[in-house]
Amino acid sequence: MRIRNRQDRINLLLFAVVLVLGALVWLTLEQARPTGREPLTGLDPTRVQRITIRNDRAAFTLEHKEERWRMTSPRETAANEERIRRLLKLLGTPSLERFPVPPGGLEAFGLAQPRASVQFDDTRIWLGGTHPYSDRRYLRVGDTIHLIKDIFPHHFLARGDEFVATPEQRSQ
Repeated sequence: MRIRNRQDRINLLLFAVVLVLGALVWLTLEQARPTGREPLTGLDPTRVQRITIRNDRAAFTLEHKEERWRMTSPRETAANEERIRRLLKLLGTPSLERFPVPPGGLEAFGLAQPRASVQFDDTRIWLGGTHPYSDRRYLRVGDTIHLIKDIFPHHFLARGDEFVATPEQRSQ
């Protein structure tokens, strides 16, 4: 192929620039994907036997009994298994950032007086505020503050009846 005029050279140069920029964008996106992030907790969701949710609207307990989830407090009834499976995904969600609880510095993370907590067996997770510049949420687990993608607050803030099985689910 022979380049004949100046316009062909400019077009070829622009094509090369587009290819280089495309490669850079692709590589940047590959690096931005979370890989190998530590999970929020080391708990195995299949071994959790008891979940207690406390918030300003409710306090209720769910227990895994005889291969099924049941609400045991404030009343005894069948629980919404699918909703609990989604809640249990919190245990393995990637911790995008983690650091020790700073002495006297919980206010900055919305954790001085958390609005809600979820306790999985003996592990309690407190709901904090959101990061001011991203779609991430602060959670406290023990003496560590974690930053995760903000996709779980509706579980922390739910009322007990939102975890009760529907009539269709009870008949299955």
